[in-house]
Amino acid sequence: MNNEKEDWALEQDLKYNRLTAPFEWHYVSCFCAIYAGLLWGRSFRTTR
Repeated sequence: MNNEKEDWALEQDLKYNRLTAPFEWHYVSCFCAIYAGLLWGRSFRTTR
């Protein structure tokens, strides 16, 4: 019984990770893009 519960918990964790991983990468890439855009914008303004 205990093993079944643990297996079920692992299965739920895997499902959760599979669902959330793409969103996490999406947020990370968005944050990087915004950060790069801000840095680029700042350097672009100072060079003009």
